[in-house]
Amino acid sequence: RCPKRWLNGYESEDSKATEWGSLVDCLFLTPADMWKRYALAPDTYPDSKTGEPKPWNANSNWCKNWMEEQSPKEIIKHKLFGPACDAVKVLEADEEIYALVQCSQRQVMATASYQDEETGIVVPLRILIDLLPCKGDPKFGKSLADLKTGNSAAMRPWVKSVFDHGYDMQAAFYLDVWTANTGEDRV
Repeated sequence: RCPKRWLNGYESEDSKATEWGSLVDCLFLTPADMWKRYALAPDTYPDSKTGEPKPWNANSNWCKNWMEEQSPKEIIKHKLFGPACDAVKVLEADEEIYALVQCSQRQVMATASYQDEETGIVVPLRILIDLLPCKGDPKFGKSLADLKTGNSAAMRPWVKSVFDHGYDMQAAFYLDVWTANTGEDRV
């Protein structure tokens, strides 16, 4: 709503949700990249005077130095990593999700351009499809799939999340870009 807020360093409340979603996405879809992208913060750090372990505190010099050494990796805490691993275990245990993943390419990029008729401006577009099932798969062959996380899968909270975050618009956008590239009839 106010671009100046972003320029001044505003961080959206969605940042935590995005952090969670990105972590689950990496653990589930590209686990080989996990430690290339992330560093797991220790629970404790050594006290500079006594050497005794103290609870992790990003304000301490030791912790700041450790975080600088990890750059450009994103730092995650155990309290986020453990539940993310648990979420991935749930996904991996689901038969439907397992079948979808097994017949799919992961992290497929497609590009297109949009030209505004009124101004003539050409806007480059790029999408990253989480799961692209093989066209020949009898169950998922007409699908594109994108991993989303939410606070609840119950109907009302999920529908609210879809509209709050524009997942429906993102799905339509992905389908438009994919169809423009391939001519395939996907849903």
